[in-house]
Amino acid sequence: MKFIKNIFNNSKIDKLNNLSNFVSNINPQDTIIDCGANIGDIIIPYSDIGCNIIAFEPNPFAFEVLNNRFKHFDHIQCIPKAVSTKNGVSKLFFHENSDNDELLWSTGSSLFDTKVNVIKTKYINVETVNLSEYITSINSTIKVLKLDIEGEEINVINQLIDKNIHKNIENIVVETHTEKIPSLKKETNALKKRVNRLQIKNIHFNWI
Repeated sequence: MKFIKNIFNNSKIDKLNNLSNFVSNINPQDTIIDCGANIGDIIIPYSDIGCNIIAFEPNPFAFEVLNNRFKHFDHIQCIPKAVSTKNGVSKLFFHENSDNDELLWSTGSSLFDTKVNVIKTKYINVETVNLSEYITSINSTIKVLKLDIEGEEINVINQLIDKNIHKNIENIVVETHTEKIPSLKKETNALKKRVNRLQIKNIHFNWI
């Protein structure tokens, strides 16, 4: 296996090292889905393996960089949609510092206007994708699903469990956002208890 190493001199490095703990045995026939891919720093170490990579990113400033970065990779598909539990259109709210640097603060954009660091009056309408339906449609076992979707991960995971789709995913790695969206604390705790109660071993809340 060939990796691109030692090229990230930014705050993403800890995430990269942490994620690689879950996906150390990636093969060309495997599939990775990155939800909230931003500019692609998480997936780039796996880009030269030849595995199927699907990257969702709704922020247009981040997506432009993401798409340009991987446009010459036939096995990497970049999709400008927000991951959710439904197919449709939703408001994507921008980070409070986005006027200073749209790309830098693109990681903080969210479908939740209750997120403490977004501007409720600054948003765009973005397409949303029902992840459960999408995973079912590709009819493939997923090696790793990464969810960093600024609050929506709780709804998405519950739906995956409801439909037993989580069983078709080897590893689900999740970043939760209760610090920035305090209203999600109760739902997040309830989801973690549900995962423990059902003895689900492939959902990891501790990757970051």
